[in-house]
Amino acid sequence: MPLLKGENYTTWAIRMQIILEANGLWEMIEPNEKTKADNKKDKTAITFLYQALPEDQLLQISKHKTAKAIWNALKTRHLGEERVQQARLQTCFVAKDVQKLICRWWNLDFQSFDSYDGWLSWFKSIRLGSKTKDVLEGVFYVSWWSLWNFRNQFLFATTKPQKNSIFDDIILRSFTWCTGWSQYTLMIQSKGVIGLVMSGSGDPL
Repeated sequence: MPLLKGENYTTWAIRMQIILEANGLWEMIEPNEKTKADNKKDKTAITFLYQALPEDQLLQISKHKTAKAIWNALKTRHLGEERVQQARLQTCFVAKDVQKLICRWWNLDFQSFDSYDGWLSWFKSIRLGSKTKDVLEGVFYVSWWSLWNFRNQFLFATTKPQKNSIFDDIILRSFTWCTGWSQYTLMIQSKGVIGLVMSGSGDPL
């Protein structure tokens, strides 16, 4: 009997459906118009499901009294967990791509970092003017917000977000943020940053 684990729900569900169908029990999970209430078959289906669950999950679904209710509870729980795992993995890949693009945009050597402390250590090592560095810091904050927004859309939106649009979104929001910051203007064209100039003076930083 296949054992359900945190990461294998999809394959587990396929195998369990085949087993239940082979034993004439699948209609207890998905009844059709000809299905009649059959307490014995339902208990048998529950027995099959219980044999395929670890102890911790048995305790969590023991309040459900029918095979259909147990199946639906497991489906709701594990599909949600799989979506979260997929979102985390997808966001991780996208985050590294975004880091590379920002470094290319600012003519910086790319360095991968997996934590805020790692980023902060790398950021402190960059040799830029203090005002330019302030703007770059803001760009990274904008990128993190965009990644957080991407993750939420991946989890909850009916239409999945396109990762190709994230960097464009970061550039646009960076421009909005910088123009809202009265001391500086961030000049952006399709190829990226042309330059950073003091507002009103035109002097390069």
